[in-house]
Amino acid sequence: VAWTPALAEVAFSIIGRVPIVRNHISHLREFYASTQVIFHPKNLLLGVFLGTLSWGGECMAYYLVLLGLGQPPSGEMLVQATFILAVSSLGGSLFLMPGGLGIAEGGITGLSQFLLGLSREQAVTSAILIRLSTLWFGVAVGLALLMVALRRFAAAEVLEEDRPAGAQEQGGGLG
Repeated sequence: VAWTPALAEVAFSIIGRVPIVRNHISHLREFYASTQVIFHPKNLLLGVFLGTLSWGGECMAYYLVLLGLGQPPSGEMLVQATFILAVSSLGGSLFLMPGGLGIAEGGITGLSQFLLGLSREQAVTSAILIRLSTLWFGVAVGLALLMVALRRFAAAEVLEEDRPAGAQEQGGGLG
């Protein structure tokens, strides 16, 4: 059912009468407006495209890890690698572990032994390598960028504190 702004406003006026919700109706309106932007077909298609591209890259990375461990290249193995990675990631999500920790690695290890016939050592190695190159690489990049951002914010706060009280910023604007 497509919600029009008028229909949404009627819903907000009705649920806004509930005492518990009344104080939070502005948040619900903002949430509704945000979903209109996020779920706009252009934005939604872009998100799905980027997600598919990202997942394709991760599946190809796992395929390359398996090739590096001596598995013979084949289209069937690419499909199996994709299946192993997808099912293991979903398993990790079902157990609500951050990043699927432990669950995904166990799934990758077990499924690669079962479907690909890898030895226990090869299966564990494949799980560690793919998780290091996908999950933990992203965590490391995120932490590094967080440190950069924190330093910049701290530097901006120092500059703000050094400014004399009542001083206005000198604008370099067009006006």
